[in-house]
Amino acid sequence: MIKKHIKGTETCKSRYLGLTYFGLILVILFRVYESLTLYQLFNPPKLWKSEALGLMQDIFLCFGVFWIIYPIYRYLFDHRGRSKLYLFEIAVVFFVVAHIAILEYFFYQMEPLDVFLFGHKTNEMMFSLNTSGLSFKRLFIILLGSILLLTIGIYYYKRIQFTTKYFEILRWLGVAGLVLFIYLDLYGKFPAASDLIKNKSFYFYTNILKDRSKKFFEPSIEEWAPRYQQEFPDRKYIDPKFPFLHEFETDEKLGNYLQSFDKAPNVVILLTESLSEYFIHPIRGMHFMPFLDSLSKNSLYWPNHFSLGERSFAANPAISASVPYGEIGFSLMETYPYHFSLINVLQRNNYFCSFFYGQGAWFHNKKHFFNFNNIDRIIDKNSFSNKFKKIEVGEEKNFWGYNDIDLFEQYIESTDSLRNKTRLDIVFTGTSHSPFILNDPEYYNSRFQKDIEKITKPEDLEHFQLYKKYYQSLYNVDDAYRLLFDSLSKRSDYNNTIFIITGDHAMTELPRLNAINPYKVPLIIYSPKLKQVQRFEEICSHNDIYETLLSYLHNKYNITIPKFSSALGNKIKFEKEFNNKGTYAFMNNNRQIVDIYSDGYYLFRDKYLFKVYKDFELREIIDRDIRKKLRNKLYAFKAASQMACYNEALMPDSLYFNFTMHTIIKSHNYKDSIFFQTSDLVLDTLKIQNANHFTLDLSCTIQSEISAFPHVMIQAIDNEGKIIYNNELEFPYDKNNYQFHENIIIPGINSTYKLVLYFKNSAKDAFQFQDLKWTLYSK
Repeated sequence: MIKKHIKGTETCKSRYLGLTYFGLILVILFRVYESLTLYQLFNPPKLWKSEALGLMQDIFLCFGVFWIIYPIYRYLFDHRGRSKLYLFEIAVVFFVVAHIAILEYFFYQMEPLDVFLFGHKTNEMMFSLNTSGLSFKRLFIILLGSILLLTIGIYYYKRIQFTTKYFEILRWLGVAGLVLFIYLDLYGKFPAASDLIKNKSFYFYTNILKDRSKKFFEPSIEEWAPRYQQEFPDRKYIDPKFPFLHEFETDEKLGNYLQSFDKAPNVVILLTESLSEYFIHPIRGMHFMPFLDSLSKNSLYWPNHFSLGERSFAANPAISASVPYGEIGFSLMETYPYHFSLINVLQRNNYFCSFFYGQGAWFHNKKHFFNFNNIDRIIDKNSFSNKFKKIEVGEEKNFWGYNDIDLFEQYIESTDSLRNKTRLDIVFTGTSHSPFILNDPEYYNSRFQKDIEKITKPEDLEHFQLYKKYYQSLYNVDDAYRLLFDSLSKRSDYNNTIFIITGDHAMTELPRLNAINPYKVPLIIYSPKLKQVQRFEEICSHNDIYETLLSYLHNKYNITIPKFSSALGNKIKFEKEFNNKGTYAFMNNNRQIVDIYSDGYYLFRDKYLFKVYKDFELREIIDRDIRKKLRNKLYAFKAASQMACYNEALMPDSLYFNFTMHTIIKSHNYKDSIFFQTSDLVLDTLKIQNANHFTLDLSCTIQSEISAFPHVMIQAIDNEGKIIYNNELEFPYDKNNYQFHENIIIPGINSTYKLVLYFKNSAKDAFQFQDLKWTLYSK
């Protein structure tokens, strides 16, 4: 019996050693694959040194995992039968395939994947994947090779008898390896690229665990939201229940720099994809955007301007409405609270408001955001003229959108008949975004080669060759702007227009200059009516545009604006000298609010503290008092942001409807109420007289099977019982929480009729939902 037990123990150790050796081989091979692929794609600085250090840490990690997992393996071997050990083999296969996917993301973005994955909708991820230019051939080869290697390894590791003589020594090496790995991961400082050194899978899994676990320890909304007004005391607040709501003060300085217009001016916001501030100036002897550089020198220009998010989702709501971020970014929320924006405020003053986008407006929820603000029209890739060339990407020719030159030409055509109408136009470019497809590749390649001949420093040549496709896209964007302004300058409405040009965020594909650089974008305000050109060094942000514009238009052209504001920003600052005053919270790439700037200090990832100097140069410092001060502001802002977005604490609905002059016909809010039903559920039957144009906002949280969930029915029935209008709204199958914003137009009505709203349960299955809120209103 003892001999049998000893034999079983030796067999267990031998097999576990085989599995460990196999894992070690996989770790080494994948690090080699990572190094060679990076060399082929980018050849980043310090590649080989970084990857060698990374391999060393990978080996330490492998030995550490060997030590941690062995007791589980031994238990299964002794008590659950050897057949249960297939779980380890399945785990190896899973982690290998996952590691390949995680590496592919790193090759695409040059930064490790983490909780960013869970901040994206499935359709957005698939669209990005299909239009990324990913090499499916390379992916297929590495997957095929990995499966072959796994098959061979799993077959042989159980059949080779490995000596167990040094098993205990290897276990102690596992302890030492784990200690060394943890120490180097937390405290190691090497003359190498930290993102390259990291084991990408370990980084991914540990960050997910950190993100999920911190929700149990982070400060509560109830504790911190009431502290917002204390931490940000520079406003005349109205009510602690609405942390951001304050009096709208209309002092501004923009009017000092503009001559009088004949009437209230058009406002054209040109939001430029991935426009880092330094792009519009010469870079290492290359000049990619000479037109925008020249325009900035003939405009009001702010080089120290913040975007509030590391991705595009943050820019539209910040510029248009200066709204809080919620938990994942305001525009990405499925249910919006009523809020003021440039769109609905200027519409109240007879502005015609449009959004132009060369890609699909569904991306990052742009369509839902602008429709909820009752924008007059959206022109995206699905409504372009047939004369423009579609950009199709990948082997399956996925329709990505249109080049910026075509976008601007479509914009010119679409506004040509509206020259005499006062307008707000928001135009979002896309050429400087993956897949970086150029309008004329041969021309821009030739231009790039001609310009690069002037470069003499080897490190600069290497840099530009490495990031060639990104820099070439800037040529194209700059040419698009030059052609746009050339065309607009010939139109009669040009002299009655204010142009605002900024970036949605800095370009993420290029190396970060420092921790704050991803948020630094230019701000250019130009008009033919400028009194003078000026460069302003003081810090401001996208959130400051909303109140600045409305204050200017109110003071100079008497437009009607709300008495109260829930804007995060204040006013754009017009100081010529650098001033580090101001507080700005950011949402990073992972939809986390962990970065904040305040009065010359920058807290990065809620951990690292920097002193900020002119031109946003950073120096890391250790100061517990300042870090605590910034953390207090960060936690208060984050809590207030979530409270305002999800607890109906942005502003009272009545404030919104009173200003927009919408008449509420009926409204119900069943917050926290749960509905359980097995038949149709009638929400209301309304008697309507001589009105035929309404808007219905309806939202709820679905708690039963979505595929069988009832549809929302809107029916108009005349006095004879005839259905004269029928509209059926279907909840998307992939969303548990959704908000309809439906315009209802009932034709040919000149008498009294009934309007019926109900859930139609065709399947007759039980369904359940909660937090139903619906409002029916008319202008």
